[in-house]
Amino acid sequence: MVLAFFKTFAIHSIAEILDKTKQFENFGQIDMSISSWGIFGKPSRFSQRKAAMKQLDPIHNEYTISNEDFLYTLRTFIYEPVRWNVRFGWRKEPSTKN
Repeated sequence: MVLAFFKTFAIHSIAEILDKTKQFENFGQIDMSISSWGIFGKPSRFSQRKAAMKQLDPIHNEYTISNEDFLYTLRTFIYEPVRWNVRFGWRKEPSTKN
């Protein structure tokens, strides 16, 4: 999850907002861990997921962020952990042969 977040710094428009506001430096690590656990944690915790997502709206609404940047960030949180695990994870992929 953390790797996915740091990948967003490679996008100039996202990095510019994060640097300018100092939100990540001052609060981001705590906010990220709380909200990412709430959103991507146990699947059975829908109410916690919804509450965590509600907390993110006011934070992001203070800034002008393009839809493309929102989508890029969302994609990194969904796909990057999977890519990393496929490449470096210790578990073998399940065999399709019987």
